[in-house]
Order: sequence, then structure tokens, then C-alpha cells
Amino acid sequence: MIPPADNLAIGQRGRDAQTSLPALCLFLAGQLAVLAFCFADLRLAAKSESTARPLAMQIMLITQIATSGALFPELLATWRTALIALALGFPFTQSAAWLAGVSGPHAILASGIIALWLVGLTCWPGKSPRSAAIITLWTLGTPILYYVAAEFSPNPSLTNAVWQISPTLLVGQFPGSGSIFILLTIHAVLAGLAAALQFANRRHAV
Repeated sequence: MIPPADNLAIGQRGRDAQTSLPALCLFLAGQLAVLAFCFADLRLAAKSESTARPLAMQIMLITQIATSGALFPELLATWRTALIALALGFPFTQSAAWLAGVSGPHAILASGIIALWLVGLTCWPGKSPRSAAIITLWTLGTPILYYVAAEFSPNPSLTNAVWQISPTLLVGQFPGSGSIFILLTIHAVLAGLAAALQFANRRHAV
């Protein structure tokens, strides 16, 4: 006979899996679409001569960061689902790196970027649609802000500052720049500290 506490744990894991399954499917579908796009070596824009395959790794990393950020309250509800998301992302990152002709060490570092990003998101306390909106604003809003600053601001330091806080812009420079690791490490540390403080406050309240 299974003890009541074990029954509750099993039931909670089942509910977490049901909640996370649609998000995991969307995360997987986005990566499949990007890999197919890059494999077909389609043009990035109608009037552009640049094609997707040489930039496959950067496009995949941007997609993984953006989609996981938008879906993270469900996608990364628990550490178990975070590990599943990481396992789903690893072969796509490596496949995209292979398409782009990126060397082995840089391909492994690319997976390290996603692992660090997912760890930081999983540590976020109080996961909610509002949290997802904040992360989406960070990942997708900063490129828009960069464009506006570059077009209308005479101050180059402003555009540089926006670039340095945008995970999607920084990851587009990888492997030419390692700044993305600094940004994501700061994010993971701050999220971990916030989660630890929330846990301590709950214990103190009890």
C-alpha cells in the first residue's frame, strides 16, 4: 500500500506533467520549425542574399531563448520539467551548430548558454503570466528598443547599453563574444537569490 504522502507526491507530479505538456510541445515545435527552415537554407528576407544555414546556431539559440521565456511558467514549472526541456533543446542546438559548421567546443558552449538560461528561469519565484510577460519584454522588447535607439538617439552609449542587456542580441554574436555568459550568470544568480529569500520568508512565516 502506498503511503498517503507518496500518493500526494505522485499526484502532484502527474499534475505538473499535464500542465507542462502543451508548453513542452510548443517548445519542441518551435525548434523543429527553425531546424527545417535552416536545413532548407532559405533566405532570411525576400531582398536579402543571406541564407539561414550559416546562421543556424544563432537562430536556434534566439528561438530557444524567446520561446522558453514566453512559456516558462508552464515549461519550467519544476526542475523535472526543466530537465526535460533541456534534454529536448540539446539535440536541436547541436544540429543547428552542425548545419552552421560550428566547431565542437563552441557547439557545447551554445548548449551551455541554454542550460544557464533555463536554470535562471526555473529559479524565478512566483512563476505567473506576469512573469512570462516580463521575460518576453526582456527577450523581444530589447531588440525593438535597440532599433529605436539606433535610429533616433545620437548617443551610441545608449544603443550599446541596450545591446549589453539583451539576451537575444548578445546570443546573436556568439561565438564571437562571450558577453552572453556574463548576462545569463547574473540573471541566474539574482533569480536564485530571489527564490532563496522567498523560501526563507515562507519558513519564517510558518
